[in-house]
Amino acid sequence: MVGIVVTAALTRQHPIRHLSGWFGAVVGAFALMSTYILLPHSATNLPTQVGRVSLALYRTTGDPHLGLFANVLALYGFWRTGPGPELPKDVISGWPFLILAVVLIAVFGAWQAVRKDEPQGDRIPSESPSGSRSLPPGAGGEVSPHEDASTGHSPQLDQRRLAILLLFIGVAGYFLALGDQGPTGGLFLWAYDHVPFFAIMREPQKFLMLLALAYAILFGWGVERLSQVNVSPQRVSAIAAAAVIGVILPLAYTPTIFDGLAGQISPTSLPSSYQRADALMGTGSGNILSLPWHLYMEYPFTSGRVVADVAPTSFRRNVISGDNVESDGVETQSTSPRSAYLEQLFANGPAINALGALVAPLGVQYVVLAKTVDWASYSWLADQKDLHLVLDTPSLEVWRNAAYAGVGQRVTKLTSVSDINGLLTLAKSNDLNAGAVVKGGGATNSSNSSSVIPNGLSAAGSSSKLPAVQQLSPVAYRVASGSPGWVTVDAPYERGWSLNGRSATATVEGTLLVRVGTGGGVLRFTPWTMVRLGYILSAGVFTVWAVFLAVERRRRATRAP
Repeated sequence: MVGIVVTAALTRQHPIRHLSGWFGAVVGAFALMSTYILLPHSATNLPTQVGRVSLALYRTTGDPHLGLFANVLALYGFWRTGPGPELPKDVISGWPFLILAVVLIAVFGAWQAVRKDEPQGDRIPSESPSGSRSLPPGAGGEVSPHEDASTGHSPQLDQRRLAILLLFIGVAGYFLALGDQGPTGGLFLWAYDHVPFFAIMREPQKFLMLLALAYAILFGWGVERLSQVNVSPQRVSAIAAAAVIGVILPLAYTPTIFDGLAGQISPTSLPSSYQRADALMGTGSGNILSLPWHLYMEYPFTSGRVVADVAPTSFRRNVISGDNVESDGVETQSTSPRSAYLEQLFANGPAINALGALVAPLGVQYVVLAKTVDWASYSWLADQKDLHLVLDTPSLEVWRNAAYAGVGQRVTKLTSVSDINGLLTLAKSNDLNAGAVVKGGGATNSSNSSSVIPNGLSAAGSSSKLPAVQQLSPVAYRVASGSPGWVTVDAPYERGWSLNGRSATATVEGTLLVRVGTGGGVLRFTPWTMVRLGYILSAGVFTVWAVFLAVERRRRATRAP
């Protein structure tokens, strides 16, 4: 939008006051159409932490020989240097000269478009030597050959405006792709810290798409202009030269573009054991815990390539998998208390003998261990008294959790512990049944734990009747009527869950704990209501804006002579 305003101002397409009004209207409409994003964030928290550590982790990289600025100008700079596919510049010794040729031709195309004089149809009428005023072509009912009869715009002038816009977009994309580096680094850092949602561009190299767009169009214009130069007496020579420049040059700069990056990328099929495991576990409300606990890892069937954990897309049940980025000294950026809890469990794995009971509050019914990377470090799974091995293949193992009790249950007592060690102590003493564990000032034993409840919680009744908890959707759970008390639900805790006006609290495991009356109710993630309201508002504003533009266009067409 800024580029359009700058272009219109430079070409004097509209008065500044009109441009200011248009810019304000567009920004306002855009903000209203983004309410489905803006509203929910006022009531909940993001699942990952985005801060200065992210900006440092995903910073645009420079070429070891030419540095940062030339690397970005050449459309490189992705933060992940490996392992990964071999880049085109790694196999072309003279790649700087190729991109230099591309840039020069793009600059030539831009220069040719910007320097064009305004066509005669846009000039002010001049007086003839006889003293009478001469009208420009198109005046008096005639249409100039340089003017479009339907729009009244000159193709040359439109191309000039587009060239200016592309130059603005390309230059802006280049400096934005530098991120917090270069002459505009301070401005980028300020926007990253203070402009809402600008932090989603924590990988600033993505802004290079704007520079690539400018290259694509301006390079095409440059090739078109060069093809019109009489490089030889025969026209065929000019066409051949254009073909070489317009086709061979870009392909020479990206020689690995064909055949899956020159054979480096190819489709891979999952081993049949994954289908067997999925058929064994079937569907249901119980979750799958996927191990090893990594967000990215290498599998034997990926030919050495590191990919995201394949479990979430391989099984029909909901999968709890690693969200730890593990890159460049950054272990994780997750804000999930559930993930933090699981990582502490895995760190204490050899000292645990009842993992099933410890992950049952998370709704884990199956544990799937893929035989890759550090899977041998999970050998302690075989020592768990409540996990039963139901499938063992060369690719993976499947364990069934005998302690799984459903998506939620009645809590007959609440236990306060200070940290994970207190919870592990309870597990060793088999004192986790029918109870929930919350974090408090100090650990308590099970005999008097119901009297020590943090955060103003009161102990549940002694009834052992378990109310039915039914999952209606990912954002709603129905709790049947019954004796009043506390109920746990296996959904990961986020700010915004409530039942009958009572906000849910987090257990030590990172799940939901909520007080329920005799009538039960529906536990809802209330920010989802704001999401739906945002969708309605956004769609409504979009519809009104589209109708307004259509009516305005028709009105202008009717007023045109």
